Amino acid sequence: MSIFPSDSILHRSLVAQRRLRGAAAPEVACNAGFTLVELLVALGLAAIISLCIARVGSQSEAVYVAVTAKVDLYRRMRYALADLHDTIANWLPT
Repeated sequence: MSIFPSDSILHRSLVAQRRLRGAAAPEVACNAGFTLVELLVALGLAAIISLCIARVGSQSEAVYVAVTAKVDLYRRMRYALADLHDTIANWLPT
């Protein structure tokens, strides 16, 4: 007795019933699944895409740090300029 579904008694009876009804016999797929080469190519593409995403993420972080530093510097300079303006305004009578 074989382990393949095409040789099983149940499969033969289903095929016989379909033939009686006029339906074509189902074809058993022998090449189901992916080959090792296809899996390796997919894995390589996934690795390349994930490296690109990681690089974009690290560049975004660097830009965020630089912009945050500039914003903090501009905030401090605005405060210093406003304080200087108030100090000079108090020196001169208006």
